[in-house]
Amino acid sequence: VLPPRGKTAPVTGPAGRDEAQAQTNPSTRRRAINKAERARTGGVHVIVVGAGEVGSYIADRLSREGHDVAVVDANPERLHEIEGDLDVLTVTGSGTHPSVLELAGIGRAELLVAVTSDDEVNLVTSLIAKQRGVDSSIVRIEAPELRGKDAAKLRTVFGADLVIDPDQETAHEILELCEYTGAA
Repeated sequence: VLPPRGKTAPVTGPAGRDEAQAQTNPSTRRRAINKAERARTGGVHVIVVGAGEVGSYIADRLSREGHDVAVVDANPERLHEIEGDLDVLTVTGSGTHPSVLELAGIGRAELLVAVTSDDEVNLVTSLIAKQRGVDSSIVRIEAPELRGKDAAKLRTVFGADLVIDPDQETAHEILELCEYTGAA
């Protein structure tokens, strides 16, 4: 059973708003639109572990697309910033702790996205998610040794369905753009 949004630590989230506030507060208006979009599209429950630049971007996009999103991070101040901007449930703690993932709704999640800056945290989080029945897991891995061919079996054991490295992908896109514009 998930605690209600707005409950104090370890779970924080948007508190209920009255009708007058909903009409004047853009953040509240956005939440109402996103809730309607989830009802219309039948969005899935997604857990994003890591509330940095990548994690908050992913959470924002998924929420706007009508998905039910929970964001897990060990930094309560960062989660406080996010809950003011996004229509997501925030859970303070480590993605490597099963109890924290339970608070985030792991039992009903169809996708887990682990994008902390710690490769090992991302892999362990993926392993826990797979053990709890999550269909798909996307993990951020920055270490070339863990992304390479030799580590494929290790990634499979940890349940990583897709491995991303945002820094490498961004650099690749910049180089392609330079080639396209003739700058390279």
